[in-house]
Amino acid sequence: DCDIILIPYSSLQDLCKKSEQFGHAILQIMSRELVRERYMLGVQRSLSAEAKVGRFLCMMGERYAQLGYSARRFNLRMSRNEIANYLGVAIETVSRILSVFHRLGVITVNQREIVIIDADFLSDLVKLPSSRDCIPKQAVLKSPLMSSRKMPFSMHQPQPELMLS
Repeated sequence: DCDIILIPYSSLQDLCKKSEQFGHAILQIMSRELVRERYMLGVQRSLSAEAKVGRFLCMMGERYAQLGYSARRFNLRMSRNEIANYLGVAIETVSRILSVFHRLGVITVNQREIVIIDADFLSDLVKLPSSRDCIPKQAVLKSPLMSSRKMPFSMHQPQPELMLS
């Protein structure tokens, strides 16, 4: 959990004037968040729903790691609905994809607790073309990671979201 403290902008400016180091730290944090949000906007347009959820989980792990916590075991503070809105997909899609990742052994899910078992799998999803694109089977990544799992979606036909086999 966290606490949010509202600081009036004028007070923040005064603090930045008093401490150059503080002002620099605030600018770094704001810049990093802007870059992260811009990246996510690009991701939302170009990736499949599976890759969006995978990338979201990876990014959450990275954020927890930056705070000194585990990158692989964390609690999602956002509801499934908030995650769906953030990623631009339906809540049912988020729930279905998390269930599929769980069945594949990529993650474990216990209510809001997520344990990432195979971060490489989630990262490799980002490299795949959007599920809206039609690609030949030969274009599928040839990594042992991708070939060792039965993929929960078709790689050679366009699919609206997620195809369970």
